[in-house]
Amino acid sequence: MEPHSSSSLSPRSIVFIGLVALAIAMGIGRFAFTPMMPLMVRDGSLDAVTGTEWATANYVGYLLGAISASWFARSPRRGLQVGLVGVAATTLAMAWGNAALPWVGMALRGSAGVFSAWVLVCASSWCLPELARRHATSLGGWIYTGVGLGIAATGVLTWLGGAQAASVLWVELGLLATVGAVQVMRRLPAQPAAAAVSGVAGAPRPA
Repeated sequence: MEPHSSSSLSPRSIVFIGLVALAIAMGIGRFAFTPMMPLMVRDGSLDAVTGTEWATANYVGYLLGAISASWFARSPRRGLQVGLVGVAATTLAMAWGNAALPWVGMALRGSAGVFSAWVLVCASSWCLPELARRHATSLGGWIYTGVGLGIAATGVLTWLGGAQAASVLWVELGLLATVGAVQVMRRLPAQPAAAAVSGVAGAPRPA
């Protein structure tokens, strides 16, 4: 499938991109550990203290991601892609997380927090201006329904699949994040060559 051009996207397509991206970032990357932690404790792969440390790592990672998201100020599209891939990868890797390797789980949850924040900031930074160009700013709020939808979907999935091993559920969540990320990236427009160099070519030169 050939990449879309930015001008060919409809407002609904832009809302879809933002909604799905935020559902993945927040529902899975940010909040999946909440219903997963008791299941991991039940399976004996995690204890309460280590789980608290992992949850804290995710919070700290989210803060660091929010602070560092300015790296993608010139290309929020790139930050959106990196963040989605990161959320999917760290979620899949959680299938091998356990209390025997606490630093691995802490690193994964911390990284997931960073990636989640990048997606939230970059999705907003890309989607809202695109909607404004189409005089459809009233649709911007629909993007953020992805947060609630993602959290609810993750909760329902872990509830219905709670009889499975937690490691299996992590794989399922990771695959769901992967499918969503692919759908978003298939719809994202190609980066125009002119936009890639505009920051250099258009920069004012000192007198």
